[in-house]
Amino acid sequence: MAGDGQDSEAYTCGRLYSTLHALRVIGTGSSDLKEHQHIKKVYSTPRDELLRHLQQAGEHLHRAVARKEDKRTAAATKLFQALPGALPPGGIPRGNFDNKATADFLDGFRKQLSVFEEEFPALLD
Repeated sequence: MAGDGQDSEAYTCGRLYSTLHALRVIGTGSSDLKEHQHIKKVYSTPRDELLRHLQQAGEHLHRAVARKEDKRTAAATKLFQALPGALPPGGIPRGNFDNKATADFLDGFRKQLSVFEEEFPALLD
């Protein structure tokens, strides 16, 4: 986290990635985005990876709604609607994350995922 009380860009990107992961699980029933090789790609090229996953978010929402389960639809809708607020101010940074930014990214990812797992336990098992 940034020292001024604001979340760092990397921390915010971690929260965004967690939101995308949760939406993918709820929409498709699975996600490999928590695996180390996928996380490593994000902090190596955050802009490319996060934009690629953002482009898939609508498909994941559609797949959740198509399952015709009210709780799944509500959860996917909430996550999809949260995406604009999960973006870092000014957009996703270019370049790669240094060691500090990588730690911030992982912290943001884990903390946000914990919130989602508590909010949607039956959908994120």
